[in-house]
Order: sequence, then C-alpha cells, then structure tokens
Amino acid sequence: MNKNQRKYQLIEKIIGIQDEQLLIRLEAFVHVMQRSDEGAALLRPLRPDLQLTDLVREQKYEGLDPEQFKYVVEHIGIQEKIEDLLEQL
Repeated sequence: MNKNQRKYQLIEKIIGIQDEQLLIRLEAFVHVMQRSDEGAALLRPLRPDLQLTDLVREQKYEGLDPEQFKYVVEHIGIQEKIEDLLEQL
C-alpha cells in the first residue's frame, strides 16, 4: 500500500467516526504528532525481537508492593464505580 492509499484509507475511517469525543481526541493527537518530536518518538517501531522480560530488565522494573498497593486503594477515597472509571479511559 502506498502513501496516498494509506491517507485515503485513514480519511475514510475518520469520516465513519460518530463519537464527538473520539474526534476531539483524534484531533489533539494529530496536532501533537505534527508539532512535536515527542509525538514522533511515540510511533517508533519496537525491536522485532523485543520480549517483556527484556523490558523489565532494561527499565529495572521491580513491580508493585502488594501491601502498599492495597493500602493506597483502601485510603484513596474513590467514589466512582469501576465501570465508570474504565469507561473514561
């Protein structure tokens, strides 16, 4: 698929979007991507041989302390239902 075909395919998908909030987010995303080197960095391809264990080691990820996480969840005071929070993502 060449560049122009990709553009037309993307335009067709955008035309089909009915959700106003999704269009607003998409517009903001495109704006960031056009104006920012950070945006270009988000789209860098991953290494083809990338494994989760490699990422954990490279980023020195230690995981969550289950007791600390439980404490935060109990004391954070979130009132909303989990379904409502997930819907906002």
